[in-house]
Amino acid sequence: MDRLSLVGLTRGMTENTNTTTTRPVLVTGATGMTGRRVLSRLRERGVETRAASRSSAWAFDWSDPTTWDRVLRSAGAVYLVQNDLDPRTPEFVQRAVALGVDRIVQLSARGVDGPAYFEGGGEPPRTCWESGR
Repeated sequence: MDRLSLVGLTRGMTENTNTTTTRPVLVTGATGMTGRRVLSRLRERGVETRAASRSSAWAFDWSDPTTWDRVLRSAGAVYLVQNDLDPRTPEFVQRAVALGVDRIVQLSARGVDGPAYFEGGGEPPRTCWESGR
């Protein structure tokens, strides 16, 4: 079992998964160190992806929530690289869930497991901590 399966992005997918019926995986920070690697591994497996960054075809900017819906709409899963300088992860996760995203895998960060990280946004969204809904 490879690392992507272990973290849950591809749970339920097999080597024979028909990617024409599988919703795409949104990879935020797709031009960064981890996003680029996750994107590459998903594509190697034939998984439909959306490479999201400020400069990509799937334009995404943490500081501009008007870019969020387009990249999230019809995505089945998200690899989430948060922006610690402007922690909007709770707001983004809530929007993802509202648009039907089934699974979110968040790159670990210092403090994300503490209640203060989600302060003002209530409890951490279950989508970040559980697989699926």
